[in-house]
Amino acid sequence: DHRGAAETVAVFALFLILCSWAALWTFNRLWEEEVGTSRILLASDFTRAVSLGVKGELEGLLEDTLPLAMYEAGRRGEGEEEVEKKVLSLLNARILEGWTYPSVEVKLPMVENLLFLWRPDGSLEVRGWLPASFEHSGGCKLFGLELRVEARERFLRLKHLASIVPLGKSVEELNSLFSQEGILFEEENGRLKLTDYQAGRRVVVE
Repeated sequence: DHRGAAETVAVFALFLILCSWAALWTFNRLWEEEVGTSRILLASDFTRAVSLGVKGELEGLLEDTLPLAMYEAGRRGEGEEEVEKKVLSLLNARILEGWTYPSVEVKLPMVENLLFLWRPDGSLEVRGWLPASFEHSGGCKLFGLELRVEARERFLRLKHLASIVPLGKSVEELNSLFSQEGILFEEENGRLKLTDYQAGRRVVVE
């Protein structure tokens, strides 16, 4: 009887050991999978954050570059084509510098063209899809970068304002209405003159 009881206890103990080992193995496996999933999610979030950072920087650059290119073209008597070339040149100069991030490699080729939508109301929208790639050392990858920026196109803006100048408004009232745009209204020999004193361009309306 004692021998039988001892064998039963031994078998039961072995069973407990096997169950404990199986439970521990399962727990470790689940924990490793959870940690692996968390790492993938963190890598994905970080890679996405890097892509958004690059996108924000390039769109900010475009917002600053557009009026600069317009003013330079205006002073030289150039047109839309020269503005577009200047914008692409400044954008590619930044891309050429590249980006350095921990764990993420950014690849972005030079931009050959962007879509410039010149609108009759004086506004301008620039769109572009860049074949960028963002690769995390953990294996996560993102591809493509979309840019979209809107700005006031100063040359056409003056022409548009000249065509819709509110009738019956004095020069003082017009200057008050449009002072934030850097546009000056003046009366000269019976004509109304609009001057963009930031760019040196003007449109004269009788």
